[in-house]
Amino acid sequence: MNKVTCSLLLKFQPTITRVHGNLNHLVMSIRRQKAPRQEEEEYSLYSNRQGG
Repeated sequence: MNKVTCSLLLKFQPTITRVHGNLNHLVMSIRRQKAPRQEEEEYSLYSNRQGG
């Protein structure tokens, strides 16, 4: 997830908590269909930045 998504999730945490799993699954599947390579690159860059 990018920083915007993270901040939005934090802001609306109480509302989103229940549906977050489904939304996340939906977004990830859409992203995978659009650009799987780009998604993987973004994920590894994010993981490296977070130290994980």
